[in-house]
Amino acid sequence: MKKIFSILLAVSIVFSLTVPVLAAGTEDIETTGEMSEKEKTQGVLPTVTEEGPAATVAENQHSSSENVPSQENDIMPDAVNQPDNPENQTEEENTGGGEPSVPSTPEASEESQVPLPPVTLEIDTRHTYQGMDMPYESGYSPKVENGTARIVLPLTPRGKIKDNKIKVSLDLGVAISSPFVFSNYERIFELSKEVPMNEPMNEQELFLVDFSLPLDENRTNGVYPVILNVTGFDEVGNQILYSNTINVTISDATVPEPTEKPQFPTQLEIDTTHIYSGMSAAYENGYAPLVNGNWVHIVLPLVPTGNLHQNEIKASLNPSGSTAFVPTNYEKKVTLQSHTPKNDTQPVHLFMVEFDVELSDSRTNGVYPLTIQISGFDDNAQPISISYPFQVTISDSPLPAPPKPKGPEWPTPDPVIYIANSKIEPEQVMAGEDFTVTVTLKNSLTSKSVSNMMVRVDPGNLQVTLQEKSRTFQVKKLGAGEETEMSIKFHSDQSIPAGKYNLGFQFTYDSGKVMKINSNDTVTVNIQQPANMELVMPRFASSVTVGETIPLNLQVMNMGRGRMNNVRCVVSGFGFAPANTGYIGAMEAGSSSSTKVDLYIVALNTCEGNEDGEQYGDTTGTITLIYEDDSGKEFQQTEEFTTTVKRPIVQISLNDHETEKQEKANQVWWYVILILGGVILAAVIGFIIFKCNWKNHKKGLYL
Repeated sequence: MKKIFSILLAVSIVFSLTVPVLAAGTEDIETTGEMSEKEKTQGVLPTVTEEGPAATVAENQHSSSENVPSQENDIMPDAVNQPDNPENQTEEENTGGGEPSVPSTPEASEESQVPLPPVTLEIDTRHTYQGMDMPYESGYSPKVENGTARIVLPLTPRGKIKDNKIKVSLDLGVAISSPFVFSNYERIFELSKEVPMNEPMNEQELFLVDFSLPLDENRTNGVYPVILNVTGFDEVGNQILYSNTINVTISDATVPEPTEKPQFPTQLEIDTTHIYSGMSAAYENGYAPLVNGNWVHIVLPLVPTGNLHQNEIKASLNPSGSTAFVPTNYEKKVTLQSHTPKNDTQPVHLFMVEFDVELSDSRTNGVYPLTIQISGFDDNAQPISISYPFQVTISDSPLPAPPKPKGPEWPTPDPVIYIANSKIEPEQVMAGEDFTVTVTLKNSLTSKSVSNMMVRVDPGNLQVTLQEKSRTFQVKKLGAGEETEMSIKFHSDQSIPAGKYNLGFQFTYDSGKVMKINSNDTVTVNIQQPANMELVMPRFASSVTVGETIPLNLQVMNMGRGRMNNVRCVVSGFGFAPANTGYIGAMEAGSSSSTKVDLYIVALNTCEGNEDGEQYGDTTGTITLIYEDDSGKEFQQTEEFTTTVKRPIVQISLNDHETEKQEKANQVWWYVILILGGVILAAVIGFIIFKCNWKNHKKGLYL
């Protein structure tokens, strides 16, 4: 019996040692479940990756640290693990016992601490609406046609606006230089649903600001800024102010000549091709006055080259200097009328000057001169005085002809020197650089040459200087109808405003008996300010996760001296899906503007051109800064950044059903342990009883 008692004591000792160990394991399991609940309350959930459940706690901690935002990187991740908050601790942790209280959610805490964001207005840069040729992100420019400029500005509200209405007014600049007809441009626009022309299935709710501005008839071509000032109120009563400048390009105006060309006085030219009543031949075929008996009939058809005062001239003839004519005075006024030639059916507007001159009885055969003097005024009150000589041939007199007098010289025009062609090198003249102007000077007449010509050059602006020893150049001789070339070097100051500048050329020369003839001409040079735009690159995170949205804040500075238009930033690269284009618009010289581009992170092989590449890994992004100068020339400059695209982190929490299954599994485990313990105990007891009986049996045999 002592042995049986010893065996039972040993079994009880073994059982007492086994139960605490199993209980300790159960407590560990329960503690792990409680910590999971606590971590769930604090926002920390077990991480499940593609490597399976074998991921260690250290890996989970590392993944959590990657999601912490960094101010240096200017990154705001979608999910951030909230730190422990004393208000979120359970009642058991605060008091040391009892049931845990329900923790307050981070969302409720943030709503009670963070104020509502202000209501703003943003341009819908992606869509095209009625009256637009293209969206703002592609470089929208207002339409100018039929004497009207149409401005369309789609504004998307970010928040609730009172009564869903905004007031928009226009600032057209200085009236004296503006191409627009000034009026009170102020309208109320209501929030409406609009269908974009480039995405008909994607209806947008926005304020569609639309103005049609009539243009002045005396407008000039150029780029004119229009400022749209928007005001409104949010639901709280705070005023909303928004302003945007849109450039309107005028190109349909009649461009005046850069300089006034030499104006020739109005002339009266003889109609040399037609035959009129009283004429036997046209002037080009050798017209001669008709002599009939004792009278000479003279016809002089004059066509004006311009407008004359009251369409009237005065014609006079005095034959007293010749013995072939009866000495008397002839003078009359002639008006502009239509006359139909005998050799044509179309009437001609001209002055028909006709005189009948009586011949002297003592005339002799010969050729006698007669001169018709014409006088009048043109529309500019400039006097006109022209003489037209004629030769009258008398052959019906029996008396001998007198010696032939020397006829007067016909008046001829003086030659004009002008610039027939010009060449500027380089073609694009930049401020602060030298440039060369090569001009071709030509003699306008093919019948007269010029000599001793002096060419004087006038830059016309203090910021354009002549790079020659003298501003006066000599050309000894220029033949009739000939040309000559001349090259002059100039320099423009660095600070000269961009625009067109006229370089003046004055010519003084002699021609035959006429001395000191003057003429002038100009050459226009377009000087541009060099573009100098800088993009301030933000510090980008060294690694990002697929599914994140990264707000990329960009700053652009205009370091040049000229205005730049349609300034915008475009982000591209494998793994990046930009939600918008960072549009800025016009930037004046010395100004700075900021814009934001939201980048959605995607897998590398989902991007066009990288379908066969890796899904995750290192990638390079490109930020392209695009802008235009006032002439419409487009410029681009790029900046790059590198980062690593990582696989997404999937966070899974156990639901109540899975927790209940886990608890049932724990209970089954307890049942198995108890049954196995009972079986082992019964086996040990049976074995001891059998052993004792066996020994007793052996003793009986010996007895």
